[in-house]
Amino acid sequence: MVAFASPWSENGGESLCRIALHELGAPPPGLQVEFHDAQGLAGRCDFVFGSSVLEFDGKVKYDHEAVRGGLAPSAVVKAEKARERRLMRTGQVTRIGRCDADDVRERAPLAQIMRDLGVPLRRRS
Repeated sequence: MVAFASPWSENGGESLCRIALHELGAPPPGLQVEFHDAQGLAGRCDFVFGSSVLEFDGKVKYDHEAVRGGLAPSAVVKAEKARERRLMRTGQVTRIGRCDADDVRERAPLAQIMRDLGVPLRRRS
């Protein structure tokens, strides 16, 4: 367990997602990988598998005003879409998938998201 631990997960949900990915047989992802463009940092991504990115969306991100900096949820969603477009324009990211706590808990939806991203899964024994 100690060898699997990482300081790069930003919250408990990302840690649980990382465990689920491991159990599903995903290859080890890059964690909190930064992508840059001519303007600077385009974004830091939770899980990176080659040119495919998986983002874990916790409920706090969209529901708690203190985290959103006083922005309406619609403004947060709009900013996230702009961030995704910018990441794609770097040419280093070709696919972005999103998951949440339900996907992680139920596993099958997370496995489908990974397949949609083109990430191979091999069941761990």
